Amino acid sequence: MKSKSILIVDDNDLNRKLFENLISQSWYCETARNGLEALEKLKYQSFDLILMDIQMPELDGISAMKLIRSHELADCPIIAITAYAD
Repeated sequence: MKSKSILIVDDNDLNRKLFENLISQSWYCETARNGLEALEKLKYQSFDLILMDIQMPELDGISAMKLIRSHELADCPIIAITAYAD
């Protein structure tokens, strides 16, 4: 079942590790600490799903998603994740 790959993008180490531990039991996953790292990974690897935090330093999730789509770096679903409920 590890044929699917997921990119987890989150600046919070604890959140990123939690997602990684849960997801890696069934699927292959990579992580990035911000939108810039995610863009760099997407230049060289394709993913079936991207889980992206909204608020991150250097390049936030919304801006990263716009760049991913405008530069056609990925056509997979991008799901926004956030620790803020407001």
